[in-house]
Amino acid sequence: MTGSVKLFEDRGWIKDGEYTQEGLSALAELMGSLQPVHKGRWGPLFVPLMSKLVPACVELVIVRDKKVLLTSRNDAYFNGWHTPGTFIGPDETWQQAASRAAIRELQCDVVFERYLTSFLQTTGDNLRFAELGSLILCRIEGDPATGSWFSSMPHDILDHHRKFWPTIASALDS
Repeated sequence: MTGSVKLFEDRGWIKDGEYTQEGLSALAELMGSLQPVHKGRWGPLFVPLMSKLVPACVELVIVRDKKVLLTSRNDAYFNGWHTPGTFIGPDETWQQAASRAAIRELQCDVVFERYLTSFLQTTGDNLRFAELGSLILCRIEGDPATGSWFSSMPHDILDHHRKFWPTIASALDS
């Protein structure tokens, strides 16, 4: 039992493994004090909280000259190529989230062409929780600060991004 759960039990906020009304109110107050995920760092809270939800995210399919821009990731969770993207924050449109992702990951702005499709991600390499990802066809002006252009799927694309490739391939042909 973790210290936090014991604290809630000691205060009578959890009884027989269930939150009491007072415990739910205390938890709601704590949750209300958090910054939105796109405006702050949640640290160790991020994965446990997101695993209780199905968050929405945008994946940018940036096409130029029949090639797609992919960025590389190598951290504790993922290692490989992927479409740039991010989670959609509260009170944020998918366009705002996509713009935020492009500025953060590529240091450039995107122009939206059209919505392509959505995928429910439930399995994959190190996938920490389910998420609903929407692929958005975009273009950029100028050169991105990071990433490489691909005309075919790289062998080391993130496992859960492999299912995007048929949609990306059709966007390359259009």
